[in-house]
Amino acid sequence: MLNSEIEFVVQGLPISQGSMKSFGNGRMVHSNKNLKAWRTSVFQAGAIGSEQYGFFAQKEMAVRMELLFMLPHPKTVMRVRHTVRPDLDKLIRAIGDALSGACYVDDSQIVTIIAHKRYIVGNEIPGVLIILKVIG
Repeated sequence: MLNSEIEFVVQGLPISQGSMKSFGNGRMVHSNKNLKAWRTSVFQAGAIGSEQYGFFAQKEMAVRMELLFMLPHPKTVMRVRHTVRPDLDKLIRAIGDALSGACYVDDSQIVTIIAHKRYIVGNEIPGVLIILKVIG
């Protein structure tokens, strides 16, 4: 029986998926060198969670994604809200792409996204809380 919802945390500094750089001959790479390792961590956590909890959204299934990005708070920064880079939309893009094949067939199945970014509180570890739900 398919579990219609899954929740898991990926620890580590969330990396945004932004622009691509061209190196000629049609070769394109992401501008952030840490993106590949972050996406691998997200994929592995999603694959393990999907296997443990019996969650996988087949091609015809729509997915609701909720994300909470928890980012380090520099000691010298006085602002309460995380209103600086990385951009929330670019953080989301990295998660959506990374979970393709682990939790759903393709990120085009995501029809609803609720996302937040905030500074970590107390002894929290940077990362992202991911909640996926198959919706009718």
